[in-house]
Amino acid sequence: MKSKIFAALLMFLALWSCQKKEKENLKSVQDKDSLQTIIKQDSLHKETISGNETPKAFTDDFLKIENVQVNGNDIIVPQEQFQKLYPKHDSVKTEPWDCGSPFEWLDKTWMEKTYGKDLINFDGKITTFYTNNAEFISNNHTVIFSSAKSENNRFEIKSHHIILTKETTVEDFQKLFPKLKIENTDQKNIQRFSIPVGKEIEDSFMFYFKDGKLDNFNLWWLLC
Repeated sequence: MKSKIFAALLMFLALWSCQKKEKENLKSVQDKDSLQTIIKQDSLHKETISGNETPKAFTDDFLKIENVQVNGNDIIVPQEQFQKLYPKHDSVKTEPWDCGSPFEWLDKTWMEKTYGKDLINFDGKITTFYTNNAEFISNNHTVIFSSAKSENNRFEIKSHHIILTKETTVEDFQKLFPKLKIENTDQKNIQRFSIPVGKEIEDSFMFYFKDGKLDNFNLWWLLC
């Protein structure tokens, strides 16, 4: 009789232990799920904040090329990447640049490897792609942004969360770039701002405003 009672007690303890372990496992799974939910919510919150950063006034003396994007893309990219970003072109033109090109220093290693030291075998021809009211130049290895109309394109400065569009007014621009001076042009309704791409360098980003709003922007090189 005692042996039967003892056996029943052992069975009860075994069942109680299993149920306790299952509850602990379930709680562990629930805790992990809750943690993952918190992580996902926190990540989503951070992404939302990042996407709505308040622009900061740009007061540096120059604007580095690598700090700029056009339509969310870097302005110097490999040719292969450019073709993926812009598979359709409105037109393409290849012609010699008599005064040289920025590829001579921005893509110097490849240029010298391909055309020899001092580019002795280079014919000077550069290809220009026209797409979506924007121009890009290429040496068949690297593509560099050249110019764009603000109607279909936006200019971005990553470090300061600045985005310039066709809606950007002269007043807006002056608040974002308080150190830049406005320049008049031959046309009364068109004004210009410029900022160099480096210290003691004349190559510059140019911003043209027509009737008070951003009309176009370009990357200008001093070649001749």
